Amino acid sequence: MIKALLLDLGDTLIDTATEKPFPGVEDALGVIETFETADHAPLVVCLVSDYTMPDSRTPEAIASLFAEYLEVLDRTGLRRFFEPVEERVTLSTHAGVRKPAALVFETALKRAKVDGGLNQALFITENAEHIAACRKLGMKTLQYGADFTSWSQAPLLISQSIGAANLANSAAVFRRALADRGVKLQSIEDLSPNEFRGTARNLVKLQSPDLGHFNDVYVELPVEVEARLDAAGRIAAVQSTPRPDDVAEAIQQLQSLVANKQITDGPPDPASPVLPTHRLETDSEGRRILRRRRFTAF
Repeated sequence: MIKALLLDLGDTLIDTATEKPFPGVEDALGVIETFETADHAPLVVCLVSDYTMPDSRTPEAIASLFAEYLEVLDRTGLRRFFEPVEERVTLSTHAGVRKPAALVFETALKRAKVDGGLNQALFITENAEHIAACRKLGMKTLQYGADFTSWSQAPLLISQSIGAANLANSAAVFRRALADRGVKLQSIEDLSPNEFRGTARNLVKLQSPDLGHFNDVYVELPVEVEARLDAAGRIAAVQSTPRPDDVAEAIQQLQSLVANKQITDGPPDPASPVLPTHRLETDSEGRRILRRRRFTAF
């Protein structure tokens, strides 16, 4: 059973040239930090990095290098995912050897207070040589750039690697994947590691000849949603179905807003005695979306 996820930093989570996270890393870590192990304990997520090895490994030298590394980690914006850093961040300096020596990973598990051996750790890096060495140590591995090429794919692969027929992990994966489609998950009715059925909120196109200029406007409504993930952790299919009664009610509400001049396509007319409560916005896909206006109190 996998108890700990050990992550490389440079060229795995961040581009070392810019010290910026790769696209999708922060969203993926946000999902992964909610994961449970097969026995429903929190998955321990750690950083394990090679870093400058001092000529003399005195406690003062190690502490100084650790502080220096944490300054780098602060600049990446990822430190919040690895608190407390005294437990969740391990440098080769702490072990006295560099990756992929077993002692580095054993030191990481000890610092993180994980009661288990290397065969209970999953390691992710871009380094193919380290991947091969870690497999010989009995560790599970995923190689960034080979096993997955986008961090949006990582949560599902990690969920599967840690033995997760665990539905809590699957729910977290689906929630993130659906959110990328603009679907806001509300409840789960039926769930397996790769398939999902439940309720959500999504944009629905309203169509009625009585709407005139406002025909084909989108509004957010409750929907029945079904989704399936492919082996790479991407949404392979999603079906979002609103209830007919909700659509009919939304059309009536839209007609009422139009009749009462409660919708604007632009800034409200300051001379008008009626202050619109809603406005039309056009998104990047060209969809006209009805949004409730936010008012500022002075």
